[in-house]
Amino acid sequence: MDPARIDAVIDALAGEGWCVFEDLLPGAATAALAGECAALHASGELTAARIGREKVASTLRGDHTRWFEMDAPTAAQQPYVEALEALRLAFNRSLMLGLVESEAHYAVYPPGARYARHLDQPHQLEARVVSAVYYLNADWRAEDGG
Repeated sequence: MDPARIDAVIDALAGEGWCVFEDLLPGAATAALAGECAALHASGELTAARIGREKVASTLRGDHTRWFEMDAPTAAQQPYVEALEALRLAFNRSLMLGLVESEAHYAVYPPGARYARHLDQPHQLEARVVSAVYYLNADWRAEDGG
């Protein structure tokens, strides 16, 4: 990853608390992720998303997910996992966040499905410090939200 782009993300997070980081991966790598996600979804290998420690189904969200095995990513997932690791290390170095690990999952939202407004720090736990969304749908636009 380009160190100047990582520095821009760090500056934005430190200043605004959020940022948009476009084109994290080359187009072919993003297409490989999208293809793998679509194939997993088509074969029924994504499951109804759950929330909380108890991992219960909820009307708060209507997506289907599959978590990455971060220590054994697929070939399609490898570039994304490497990018997350580079960002994690840079955040620790520059922002002293103490991030120990990263996690990632595919999420597919059928038409009309949603994930209600929520906090990524349930029950005041401080384990999750940075959250990211990487859109794989080619026709996504900022006005679509997310």
